[in-house]
Amino acid sequence: MTTSTQKRVNEQPDLASTDEASIPDVLLAWDNVFKGLKVKFKSHTKVVLSDFHLSVKAIIVMLISMMALVCIGIIVWVTLLVGLVYGLMTLGISWVWCMITVLGLNCIALMVVKRIYNSAITSIGMKTSADLIFSSDHHSDNK
Repeated sequence: MTTSTQKRVNEQPDLASTDEASIPDVLLAWDNVFKGLKVKFKSHTKVVLSDFHLSVKAIIVMLISMMALVCIGIIVWVTLLVGLVYGLMTLGISWVWCMITVLGLNCIALMVVKRIYNSAITSIGMKTSADLIFSSDHHSDNK
């Protein structure tokens, strides 16, 4: 061996002693990693749960608001129908014709609401997926 080779060998640290870690050090490192992940998942779980609770509260508030609006709409509609019937009966029209008029207006209103509902459903864009899932042709292909 030359002196330069000896110097390089002497300058290099003992790789065997630095590459090997003791088992307690490895276990301690894994324990620290596990504790870090545990804290991270716990904090993420808290965030997800708080978002979930907030979403549930928002849905409940929305449903209560929708029910209140529906009740107000029904009250207004019934009031208008009662006023119409009262006006027609004051004009001397038979109560039978008044009830037929009310039923006719309710049927027209039902058709308008159904048309709005159908156009809203078709605009959602899930019709193709729903047809694939619920169609009988799709189930017959699997047989």
